[in-house]
Amino acid sequence: MNNETLNTLKEGKINQLSYNQFCQLINCTGDDQKDLFTIANEKKENGYGNKVFVRGVIEISNACLNKCNYCSMNVENTELKRYTLTLEEIQKSVDEGIKNGIRVFHLSSGENCEFSDGLLLDMVEYIYEKGCKIILVIGKRKYSLLKKLYEKGVSVFISKFETSNPWLYSEYNNKNGSHDLRVEYLRKLREIGYKIGTGNIVGLPFQRDSTLYEDLKLLCKLHSEQASTSRFISNPYSKYSKYESGSITKTKNFIALMRIFMDENTIIPTNSSIGLEDKFDVLLAGANLLSINLTPKDKCKNYIIYNDETRIQQNLDYYIQRVREMQLDIEYEF
Repeated sequence: MNNETLNTLKEGKINQLSYNQFCQLINCTGDDQKDLFTIANEKKENGYGNKVFVRGVIEISNACLNKCNYCSMNVENTELKRYTLTLEEIQKSVDEGIKNGIRVFHLSSGENCEFSDGLLLDMVEYIYEKGCKIILVIGKRKYSLLKKLYEKGVSVFISKFETSNPWLYSEYNNKNGSHDLRVEYLRKLREIGYKIGTGNIVGLPFQRDSTLYEDLKLLCKLHSEQASTSRFISNPYSKYSKYESGSITKTKNFIALMRIFMDENTIIPTNSSIGLEDKFDVLLAGANLLSINLTPKDKCKNYIIYNDETRIQQNLDYYIQRVREMQLDIEYEF
């Protein structure tokens, strides 16, 4: 890696990162990748020290109304067994998490009509009364409900923009909505008072390095409190089943670049889409958040955003052991 690129990384200012430098970095391996990861880890330590935050994930429903071409949970997948957790099932998963030290719960679902407003409010109230923080990833919801959820105690709402390219956004989401409306939704969430989370997907069909470059610039512009990237995984239940999965190397490098060029206090999670071992590797490349899956085991297998190989459930003891081996410290509040 030449000195000019190294200096750009150390400065960490997105307006100084040229497209040619980005292409070099997003595709780097070997010693260049080690340098990239080292600089990303140094910036993470400047902001958070050795801390690795832990959240509990509960996948409350796999029902979805959308027809996204890359997703196996799209409404046209009639082979998928759909489920929506009951309030009692959610409470049981929350209680299990609390018993094991979890204090932040990440609740995700497809964009569906089966999850009633009342059930959403009841589960949020239950978690908040336990003294825990709540993150929601439940798609678009009406303004009145978003306000009520915020007032009930939800602190973070996540809505990934997936790609910064408007044409690709329309293609990926099967002409449903627009990229501008997705970004506007993030602004609306912030107006209500939410901290926001957003991000992209690496390796989607028709995506170029120039698209990822614009993705990174948009992430920096949005100043989201949480930012994530995941790897596109080809699966037999989506319209992109014949396309190759995205690159693990590029996904890891993008995580490092997010850490370097985004705000120092950004929370950046690891991601199951890159597999178990690489999921831990990126904790030394800028990521600082791990997820414990608390979805009931009989339902977890049907939340198939990723394939079976990436849906490995590990308990908290395993995470603590691995993190300590890396000389990092587990934190339950963030």
